[in-house]
Formats: sequence, structure tokens, C-alpha cells
Amino acid sequence: MIKLERNAINYLQDVVEDLSCYTEGKKKVYYTTKYERNVKCREDAIRLHGCKCMVCGFDFKAAYGELGEKYIEVHHKNPLYNLNDEVEINPDTDLATVCSNCHRMLHRRKDRIITIDELRQIVKYNQN
Repeated sequence: MIKLERNAINYLQDVVEDLSCYTEGKKKVYYTTKYERNVKCREDAIRLHGCKCMVCGFDFKAAYGELGEKYIEVHHKNPLYNLNDEVEINPDTDLATVCSNCHRMLHRRKDRIITIDELRQIVKYNQN
């Protein structure tokens, strides 16, 4: 009986160790394509659309005070990686200001980018 209990205890210790021990931080080197961004385009988008999320209305300044002042992410409605060449961007029609959470959700699907209107409807539906 004692031998069985020791085996059970050893097994449980192994299970706990397996569940709580992970490794992270291994360095990997990889090459990618990086798309240039124009800081003036971002500034114009913020000037035109403001610093409240165009999907959910989140305001970084209201939530974080001075730390969040003038902070917002700028979303390309047509992602640059979909383009074959350099294009002109109209900050009024091609860009949107969104909070970090909404920005991630816009890009969450693998098959396509969710539109601002679609995500706004999803947020509205789930708030009710």
C-alpha cells in the first residue's frame, strides 16, 4: 500500500511540474518585409478622427489621465500588406483611430480584415 501511495505522489508531482514549467525567451532570427509609414499621415488621421476609438469609444486620456493623452492607434482600412506597390493614403477615408483592443480584433480573423462597421456592430450587440 505504501509503495502505491509513493507512486501516486510521485506521479502527481510530475504532473504539477509539467503543468507549471514552461520555457520562453529563446532567440530566433527571421527576415520579414516592413512597410514604411508616414508620420504626417498618422498625425492627420488623429487630427481628423480624434483620439477616441472609432469602434467602442474608448478614450485613453479619460482612462489614464496625462499618460493617455494624445494616444490612439491608427488602423489602415486596406492593410499595406495587401498592396503591391506604394500608394497614396487619404487619412480621412483610408485610416481609422482605434484603441489597442479593437485594433487587434479588426485583425483577428485569418481570412480577412473585419471592417470598422462590422466590429462596431459586434461590440454593440455584445453590450446589450
